[in-house]
Amino acid sequence: MKPLLSIIIPFYGNADRKQLDACVESVRRQQMDEKNYELIIADDHGKGLGAARNNGMKQARGIYLLFMDADDVLFPDTLSQCFDLLKMYEPDMLSFGYEYISSQAEKPQTNHHFNTEIYISGAEYMVDHNYLGTAWRHFFLREWLEDIDLHFAEGVYHEDEAFIAKAYFMAGTTVITDLVMYGYVQHHASILNSKEQTMQHKRINDFLGQLIELKKYLHTHEASTSELQHKALRRRISFLTIDFFFQLKRNQCSIKQWYNYVHALKKQELLPLPYGPYSTKYTMARSVINSITFLL
Repeated sequence: MKPLLSIIIPFYGNADRKQLDACVESVRRQQMDEKNYELIIADDHGKGLGAARNNGMKQARGIYLLFMDADDVLFPDTLSQCFDLLKMYEPDMLSFGYEYISSQAEKPQTNHHFNTEIYISGAEYMVDHNYLGTAWRHFFLREWLEDIDLHFAEGVYHEDEAFIAKAYFMAGTTVITDLVMYGYVQHHASILNSKEQTMQHKRINDFLGQLIELKKYLHTHEASTSELQHKALRRRISFLTIDFFFQLKRNQCSIKQWYNYVHALKKQELLPLPYGPYSTKYTMARSVINSITFLL
């Protein structure tokens, strides 16, 4: 009999075994029959986080998949509440709430009352909402992921961004709940916060690669998908393009680098940013970035 859930935890390289033990223990402490889930500790075989998750997906038997990072935790007595929503609505995707914490022992600040919204498709949600593009705040129907042949990019950073955008683009029934289930442990010394120049360049180039991949994906599926889906993914690509400029600023890129990246974005027709009645912040960012585009 298939378990309802496969929990996939990448663990490789110089990762801390004590952190993994705490992560696993946070799952074990859930008030759940262990027959309802399986734990998969996934190796990357030297190809990065995306590869580890893909390897875990290949091993999984569960009806749904949940990706966790080995240094994070599930808050007590929350998994069963998400199980109830999965059983009730049988969605392709379910997104839940999270909190940033400083250690795996920290308790959630949010109370137990939560709201849940149901969408007929992922595109219906994505067309009007921003979201954190991380794999670990979603449940995914495993057979659906297999049907649409969705996997993580390997050997790159920011692999979640394209994966999650494609998932919302293709999803049918989608459940969004603000139930705080996941504790994300912040590490100032993490790879994504590294100031090492080679690492900075790779992060930026990989982010650009994910943008280009999403644009290609939209073009490939243009004839077989709806206008709502197109509109939703175009919106997401525009917001990620704005995020790319924050990447340039955060990584203290030189004027020459800004010039080269702006021209790369223009070549891919990601700039200038299109008009969109999304938000006041988008309108302001669009105005500034398009001004930079025309100057460079």
